[in-house]
Order: sequence, then C-alpha cells, then structure tokens
Amino acid sequence: MSALDSAAPVPAAGALEAVLPTGVAVIGVVVLVLAAVSAARRRPRESFAWLVIVGAAYSLLGLAVELRAPGSGGLAAAVLQAMTTLLAAALGACVLWGTAEKPRETTRLGTFAIAVAWMSLVGLPPMAGIHGKTLICRSLLDTGWEWLAILGVVAGSVAALSVFSILDGRAVPRPGKLSALGIAALASVTFLAGVYPQPGVAAAMWLAGLVLGA
Repeated sequence: MSALDSAAPVPAAGALEAVLPTGVAVIGVVVLVLAAVSAARRRPRESFAWLVIVGAAYSLLGLAVELRAPGSGGLAAAVLQAMTTLLAAALGACVLWGTAEKPRETTRLGTFAIAVAWMSLVGLPPMAGIHGKTLICRSLLDTGWEWLAILGVVAGSVAALSVFSILDGRAVPRPGKLSALGIAALASVTFLAGVYPQPGVAAAMWLAGLVLGA
C-alpha cells in the first residue's frame, strides 16, 4: 500500500507539467488580446495603462515557452520583456501622472517622451521593447507555437492603434524642471537600450539563470 501511495502522485505531477504551459499560454493570450483591444481609442492614461498590460502579457507567453521547453530561453526573453515594459511604464508614468496638468500647455519633451514610451511598449525599433518581443516570438516559433507568435504580432498591431489617443499633444502636461530631467534620462535609457541591447540581454539572462538555478 505504501508503494502505491508513493507512486500515485507521479501521474498527477506529469499531467500538471503537461497542462501548465498551455494554461499559462492561454491566460497570456486572453490578457494580450483584451488589453490590446482596450488600449485603442481611449483617454491617454487609460490607453497607456492597457499597453503596459499588453507588455506584461507578452512576458507570460515567454514563461509558457520556458515551461513547455526548459532551457529554450523563454524565461530570459520574458525577463527582458518585463524589464523593458517596466522602463517604458516608468517613463510614461512620469509624463502622464508625475506632472501637474495645465490645460493647453504642452512641451516637446513631454510629447517626445510619451512617443518613446509608446514605441517601446508596442515593440517598434529602435526602442528597447523591440528586443523582448522579438525573442519571445522567436522562442514561440522554435517550440512549435507558430499560431501564438502570429497572434502576438496581430495583437501588437491592434495595440498600436492607441497612438491616436496617447500621442495627442493636448493631453501631455508640462513637466517641472526636476521632472523634465527624469523624463529625459528615462527616454535616453529606453532609446540606448534599443540601439545597444547587449547589456539588457545579458542582465535578463543572468536573472533568468538565478531563477532556474534556484
């Protein structure tokens, strides 16, 4: 009886390992599609928040790849995607939430910074966000999830329609001098991380290695 008891959990564990990657992928797809549709044609702050959720959903797809094919690099891609999403989110938050709104007062810096954040979140070059999405799509293709890669590209294209609300210059408030320095710094890092992705990729691989090693 004891031998049977000790062997009983094995099939259940095997079934969980088989179902878990698909479950994570399905959750990622549902969140990705809903957030991408919700990002379009909304007020700037709401639209930008939904784009951040889109970025997080891509990380779920990378995690699903790692669960399906351990050692495939899916986790490193997910970490890189999360890093670039957080960077763009911080930049957008400084512009849209971190400054006092003054009607009819805008700056070129604020409009430029929110454009940089938007481009990174939707994965347009030369901003940082392109690299995480590229690695995730590549890992999806390598593990036989071509339909997920195609769906990710389509959802990203739908999310790009948010440009009509987020890049509305009238909705970008004028930052103070201290806020302007932070915005300029974050925008520069977002651009440089896109042009020179090697440090970010190396950091993502190191963090992924720490997680897998644990």
